[in-house]
Amino acid sequence: MSQHIGISVLASGSKGNSIFIDGPDGSLIVDAGLSAREIMRRLAYIGASPDRLSGILVTHDHTDHLRGVRVLAKRLGLTVFGTADTLRVAGLPDSAGVRVVRPGENFTVAGFTVRPFPLPHDARIRWGFYFPGMR
Repeated sequence: MSQHIGISVLASGSKGNSIFIDGPDGSLIVDAGLSAREIMRRLAYIGASPDRLSGILVTHDHTDHLRGVRVLAKRLGLTVFGTADTLRVAGLPDSAGVRVVRPGENFTVAGFTVRPFPLPHDARIRWGFYFPGMR
């Protein structure tokens, strides 16, 4: 049986960045740099169900990657994955589900295995996310 994976770029640019990834076991968002309302609007536009979302992966602490993280995580009860510094900058409430990630340490969300790795960028701490086994 074929297992399809869908990837949709919801936004890319200085005004906001966000990628939606959907798989057989659930979906996730990489960066939420738009308002939560706008992310929800764009998810509806592509026919994606927010009920399938399991988490938000945050690459770094710039506003164009963090803008909607706090509200979206709270509204949908999502776990947010990122470095300790990035999660602190995101202003997540104590009640939010957070998970600190470290380079080379795999974790699983929405059925995906994810491996964070450091990247050069003008942020203090920044990550890329590799999905071993994703084809």
